[in-house]
Amino acid sequence: MAFWSDEGPELVANRLRLYFDTDPRWAWEGQIGIGANGQVFKLTFEGKPLALKVCGSDVNLSEDEKFEAHMDTSESRSLQNEKHWLTRLRGCRHIIQTMDVPNDPLAQTLTTIQSHMMKCWIYMEYAHNGSLQAFIDRNYSLYQAQPVPNRILWNIFRCLVRACVEMGYYDKTDLSTFQGEAELLNVAPGPLAHNDFTISNVVVGDIDPAYLSPEHDLMPTIKAIDFGEALELDPNRAPMLGSQFKPPTGWQQNIMDVGVIMMYVITGVQESMTRGQFEQDGEVIDTWAGLLLKNMDNLLLVGVSRDLINMVCACVAVNPEQRPGIQLALTLYTHLTALGRPGVHEVNESNDIINERIRRILYDAEI
Repeated sequence: MAFWSDEGPELVANRLRLYFDTDPRWAWEGQIGIGANGQVFKLTFEGKPLALKVCGSDVNLSEDEKFEAHMDTSESRSLQNEKHWLTRLRGCRHIIQTMDVPNDPLAQTLTTIQSHMMKCWIYMEYAHNGSLQAFIDRNYSLYQAQPVPNRILWNIFRCLVRACVEMGYYDKTDLSTFQGEAELLNVAPGPLAHNDFTISNVVVGDIDPAYLSPEHDLMPTIKAIDFGEALELDPNRAPMLGSQFKPPTGWQQNIMDVGVIMMYVITGVQESMTRGQFEQDGEVIDTWAGLLLKNMDNLLLVGVSRDLINMVCACVAVNPEQRPGIQLALTLYTHLTALGRPGVHEVNESNDIINERIRRILYDAEI
């Protein structure tokens, strides 16, 4: 039976489960996701949940000793590429983390069945709060016309930009002890682009007040996932046909993606990007944030921060060189620090109200 049959994903799950059912340290929970670049399962190891990602077409579903994993398929190459980049990005708080497991069952040989024949698989932390898209959809399911509170918006924005900092500077500083972007202001970011940085490839982690307070006193950490298409962009590549601008750097492309994600977070609307213009520091800038600009009056009326809207508009500037650099991360931290001071935030954004809203979004909403 081939993986590409209707029963293929279930057969993969049943085959791989055999490796874990014989080991009392493990419990198999089942499939939690499947897409173009892999199949993901939830397991627990010594009581701790984690995720396992595999390429289903690389799994031997027969008893054929001559089966060879199709390591040259796009799905298989994507998984290998993801493992490569996640290994290099270890220690980055806003990027999903891989895990090493002792005596890995998948690395063992079972005498009762033929080998699974996989050459690559990834264990990673389990994001039990789900995707950012689900978080935002649940917010609008519960609160209808009410916008996401500014304190939550600023936190999400900051986390997404932090992920860009980590992708741009992972090899330029020790990000496991990294405390702020000021030390990097005069350092150019590297060429790494996520290349599939969408709201569906961002997850909601845990609340971690010990890390960069006040950033995560209330809001869970937001993390980028799915690095199967990640690559280093050649700074000397030719511009796109018909474009008058230099092609974006890795940083500029990632920041553009952040802006697109934030437009959905702010509006709850998935809409094709349209052009518009806004003014920043006396300069008129062409932007792809037409969705925000045409709704500007309504967004301001319901309390969304104008500063935040303008920053998002800058992230999706048509000219990549007009998109903000690492200074954006420092500006966002300044806003978060101010919002965390007693008496500064608006009455509908007190700690108790934000805590309750996040609790309801994570645990109460049905969509």
